[in-house]
Amino acid sequence: MATTFPRDKSKYDSTDKVIRQTECQYKFGKSAAEFNIRFMGDSAEATQLASSYRQDTRVKLTTLTADFAELSAIDTTKFEVVGKVVSSVAATKKGCSTASIIVSVPYNGKIVPDKEEEPDQYKITTWSEKSTKYQFPLKVYAGEVSSDSTDYACAGDYEAWLNENGSNAENYKAFKYSLTDGTVVELSAMTLDLAKKTYAGIENVERGYPEIIRTTQYHYIKGDEEEVDRSIIKQIDEDPDLYQIDTSISSVWRDKFPGFSWLKASYDVDTQQTEYEGFWNATVVESWIGIDKDERGAWDKNLYGTGNDRWNFYTKDLSA
Repeated sequence: MATTFPRDKSKYDSTDKVIRQTECQYKFGKSAAEFNIRFMGDSAEATQLASSYRQDTRVKLTTLTADFAELSAIDTTKFEVVGKVVSSVAATKKGCSTASIIVSVPYNGKIVPDKEEEPDQYKITTWSEKSTKYQFPLKVYAGEVSSDSTDYACAGDYEAWLNENGSNAENYKAFKYSLTDGTVVELSAMTLDLAKKTYAGIENVERGYPEIIRTTQYHYIKGDEEEVDRSIIKQIDEDPDLYQIDTSISSVWRDKFPGFSWLKASYDVDTQQTEYEGFWNATVVESWIGIDKDERGAWDKNLYGTGNDRWNFYTKDLSA
């Protein structure tokens, strides 16, 4: 593996290799420095040089500082001792070739800003919406109503007729069911209409409900050195409120989805390091699912409400 680069000279002798440095460019980025070193000369030698530095080849920083005098001025203590080749390219020109080798050497620490140069904390909030498809069994149209109801199917009659499938084919085909005393009941009104759809092979009804997504990005949160996680999280304004009825976004999306009831469905937090020591970024992604109150009713407060309205799981008493 190659460990040195050809050195440039002010004067070349006839015994020197027919290749020389032409230009070098140094880029000092956020997390690493890139050293772009170029050579020109004999095609065979330039190509061989480029091929000896395949991508991800490890290169010591001392190799660079030893072979390039201008790099002796950089503070090597701020860098890792070894870097990697990002790319190595040879290109043939008329009568000669060029080789361009880029080596990336990461910093071994972050930027420590002076007090007056510390980055300002700020946050950006964006919204998005996607529609999610849901399937419901046809039983959603049945309930505790009279047999002749034209608003909803009678759940008892509908279920009794369904039970005839496989046990009494004649009743099932005629939309009837038999009581234990032998009395035959004929379906009517909305119950008959629902049964006909089931008989035709329709098992479910589909609906599309909006899922609202809010992404909040915090930039440059200043964290305590000894308690970084807690110091970051406590500066996030958004609350989880998971699977609770939530009206906080109604004002934003009222015009697009009037008359909808909203449920907080997700709350995800991700923290990321920045280039500055003691400063962090955080991303909060929240989502709400809306349902049409006119068609389905609002979210059930006993299941998704708060306080005394919300039912406790029985396991709460078992664990006590």
